[in-house]
Amino acid sequence: MKILAIGDVVGEQTLDYLRRTLPTARRTHGVDLVIANGENVCDIHGLSPKCADALFDAGVDFITSGNHIYDRRDTHQLLEDATHIVRPCNYPAECPGEGSKMITSADGWQILV
Repeated sequence: MKILAIGDVVGEQTLDYLRRTLPTARRTHGVDLVIANGENVCDIHGLSPKCADALFDAGVDFITSGNHIYDRRDTHQLLEDATHIVRPCNYPAECPGEGSKMITSADGWQILV
């Protein structure tokens, strides 16, 4: 199994770069799972539903986050509904979203993220 872990995706320029290059990189390197930190993709702070969809459309399978994940109000519901996004694991359970999730890669491996 090959996992591509992408650090902080910051802003629209980086998102555009992923849109152009990630599909080819996945094929070329036989990547089974792409995990990216998306807490700063939207306006360089936070993650919106639109930006999360853009990351998924670019080829990201799972989005992790950090302390900026709650910078936007529309993220709270996104985290509650999301199956492929996690908030920081060390945040209190009362915070929206889950701190970890079990996911299955394209080749059938189960991974705790």
